[in-house]
Amino acid sequence: MSDDLYEGPSRTDKIIAQLKKHPLVPGGMIATCGALGMAFRRLHQRDSTGYQRWLRARVLAQGLTVVAIVFAGVQEFGTGAFMGSAKTGTQAVPSLPPMSPSEKVAFEKRMKEAEEAHDAETRILDQGKPSSSLRADFTPTEPPSKADRDVASPLTQPSPSSSSRFSWLRLWK
Repeated sequence: MSDDLYEGPSRTDKIIAQLKKHPLVPGGMIATCGALGMAFRRLHQRDSTGYQRWLRARVLAQGLTVVAIVFAGVQEFGTGAFMGSAKTGTQAVPSLPPMSPSEKVAFEKRMKEAEEAHDAETRILDQGKPSSSLRADFTPTEPPSKADRDVASPLTQPSPSSSSRFSWLRLWK
């Protein structure tokens, strides 16, 4: 698109306007990334207390950023956005021009063909399904006996060397 046809603000101008209008959103994003970076630095230094503190700071910054985003949305669209009656903005949505009679006929023909194809596809897919939700050859079995449930499984029994249920994760090595 050439510049002489487009008269609105550029994308950069729109971004700068939004940053000026809602400065807490990018500030919160920067604070979140900074806290996460510091947490990674503390993790690299093996400072677990500092790591936990910076992760808590990240959660706080992220929560405040979400609050800032919601606040900015309420400022832009009003509280009706939460109630289902939000304004759609200052620009009107352009409507399509009315169809000519020949376009209407062609559209209705395509719609009818699509509906027939859908019906045929549905009939083909339904042929492979049983007529009801329960299969006719299904017979319920008895639940496993207590002896069957008490059989030790290597997946459910802890190994003798494990100190907790989650030691198999090996997160601390």
